[in-house]
Amino acid sequence: MSQNFLQDQCSGFLNTPPLWENREFGIQQFEFPVLDLESFHAQPIPQNIRLGHQMEYVFKQLLDYSSDYEVLLHNLPIKDEKRTLGEIDFILKNLQTQKLIHVELTCKFYIINPEIKTPLQQLIGPNKRDLFFAKMEKIRDQQFPLLHTPEGIKALENHGIAVNKLAHQCCFKAQLYVSYGDKKTNLNPLTKNC
Repeated sequence: MSQNFLQDQCSGFLNTPPLWENREFGIQQFEFPVLDLESFHAQPIPQNIRLGHQMEYVFKQLLDYSSDYEVLLHNLPIKDEKRTLGEIDFILKNLQTQKLIHVELTCKFYIINPEIKTPLQQLIGPNKRDLFFAKMEKIRDQQFPLLHTPEGIKALENHGIAVNKLAHQCCFKAQLYVSYGDKKTNLNPLTKNC
């Protein structure tokens, strides 16, 4: 994989806007730090994995490059004996405030289906089972609470992290596609730049 392609992949991630700003749906959007990539040198990313997993490599490299955050852990499985219950994407430390942040990372492509009347349910992934509303609810109602289960608490304590010190956030980046010529799409409160 060429260095230019890797750099472009990282720039593409940075330039993809978050699907919403601030707090919506009970989820705080992670505000990615502003980075000057002039001296950034992207490391190889496995290409035989799904795009979302590739973006985890990009996210980690960019935060490691940032002077604002320290990545304390990433991709930590939460297990109940031998069964995996879920995975923590990232635990970050804000180096200015010293606060700890649990970040779930999501990068999606959605087609907007104007035939569906409820705006937030109009966002459908290419495989038609990947629905924005379902993903957002899973993050809020399953992935965030997972850290507060006995198994989640134990996994974090094994890494010296107290769950009551964590703020939950989501880095939800997306590109939305509308029907050709459709100028009436209204997806408030989602970011129009997507």
